[in-house]
Amino acid sequence: MSRRTLELAAEVMEKLASIYGVSELIEVAHVHISGVSYLTIGDAGLEFLEDLASKGTKFRVPATVNPIGFDLEYVEQLNIPQDFVNKQLRILNALKSMGANLILSCTPYEIIDLPPGTHVAWGESNAVIYANSILGLRTNREGGPLTVLAAILGKVPKYGLHLDEVRKPTHLVEVEYSQPLNHLVASALGYLIGELVVTGVPLIRGNIAKYFSESPHGHELVKLFLASLATSSQVNRCIIPNLSRDYSGEVPSKVVKIEGKDIKKAIDELSSGAIPDIIAIGCPHCSLKEVMLIYEILEREGIRAKKPFLLFTSRRVKEELRRLGILSKLTERGVLVCADTCIVVSPIVRTLGIKVVMTNSGKAAHYLRRMHGIDVVLGDLRDCIREVCSGV
Repeated sequence: MSRRTLELAAEVMEKLASIYGVSELIEVAHVHISGVSYLTIGDAGLEFLEDLASKGTKFRVPATVNPIGFDLEYVEQLNIPQDFVNKQLRILNALKSMGANLILSCTPYEIIDLPPGTHVAWGESNAVIYANSILGLRTNREGGPLTVLAAILGKVPKYGLHLDEVRKPTHLVEVEYSQPLNHLVASALGYLIGELVVTGVPLIRGNIAKYFSESPHGHELVKLFLASLATSSQVNRCIIPNLSRDYSGEVPSKVVKIEGKDIKKAIDELSSGAIPDIIAIGCPHCSLKEVMLIYEILEREGIRAKKPFLLFTSRRVKEELRRLGILSKLTERGVLVCADTCIVVSPIVRTLGIKVVMTNSGKAAHYLRRMHGIDVVLGDLRDCIREVCSGV
């Protein structure tokens, strides 16, 4: 690696530190690189990465990578343009040559095992908020190019959520909702809290917090909740009692109250469509447990999808499904299990002519409308499964 590349990374970090009024850089143990789909970074991002790779640049710390624009198994089936494929593969080759671990997933927290208190530099909003909120890791929400430079230097400025005082709760969110929590409510509630808090560290109180920690599907609900929260705000840490590992018991004086009618309103605002022509689950990426739940419902109820049903997950989960013999059974049920990508960062909305998507993810609902300009129906997981039975 050229000395100039290392110096450039150091200069950027030092300038960023000065912007935030600090002088110290802190070492990080892991980096998660976001913004790697060709759909989002384009030719400028490709040239940036290839230029670094051509200079023999190597990452100093372990680095994982976010989803790309397609699953290689389904390039033809999903009508991915060959030029897009070629440029996306060049991006991957550049990252791989620098030492990146190509997990191609937005859920590194399901793969990476680091002790609480570890400083990391993660991009991808859902990963950042999960790391700070549940795992007790310490990271700010870093942009894609900055995560690359962090991997090169192995350091970031010591400010924000790397500091103890910034990790304390700023808002007490009292949720009055007594019904069982499902994917729909978790997504809408997270989105609503983000709109109300905007920035800071909310502390959740009420039956909802208890349900997160006691439900057998708590992890999946928390993922959707936190992803939506980070989408509608700049919140990068949320404290959930009994789940947040480094919460020391402080209760803020600023109070936000939420009732069932507020959640209903958030659901209505996130849904803009009527009849979906595709159902997409996996934003954030589905865990193995989530996919198995969907499979069990389809098998138990004898469901075969009558309209496109896409599940997005990591290649690690997809390979485990293949090993278990479940992948082929899902295919027989009309389910397309896509690894390495998601509907938000893929060109399939355009290549398949999608007009309305149904999803259980508030994050996906937000970005599908804003990035792709299409309508969305937000529903619970079981609503989505019922919809795939409809041929309308």
